[in-house]
Amino acid sequence: MHAISRAEVELKRGMMKKFILLLGLVLSIGLSNTNAGAINPDNQNNNSIGIIDEDFQQNTLTTKVFPNPVTTNKFHVSSQKNIGTIRLSNILGQQTEINSLKKNPGLIEVTLKNRKQGIYLVTIIFEDKSKEVKRIIVN
Repeated sequence: MHAISRAEVELKRGMMKKFILLLGLVLSIGLSNTNAGAINPDNQNNNSIGIIDEDFQQNTLTTKVFPNPVTTNKFHVSSQKNIGTIRLSNILGQQTEINSLKKNPGLIEVTLKNRKQGIYLVTIIFEDKSKEVKRIIVN
């Protein structure tokens, strides 16, 4: 039987960490891809894949989630479009319980029921049935 050296263990551990980070990124992009080509939910202007959906770009310019990072159990979602529903999930896609209070058609206050640190995806479903996904960090 072959004994595994310490160097091999460290190499495998490092590869596993990289794999987990890559998997999280792939899941994040896959879950946020609600419109064709909607690769970049963070308003960053890097088009490394070469796909941009003009409707998606326009929506992200008018929809904001704040504060980000979230340091209390509340955050707000504002948009020039009328917001219908808000959903919150972790990067694995598991839904997180929230309460939402509509301040007006374009502003919702969201309260986290069980605030746990991590990266979350906020799915905003507008009254016209279009969707947008934003990423937030909860500290």
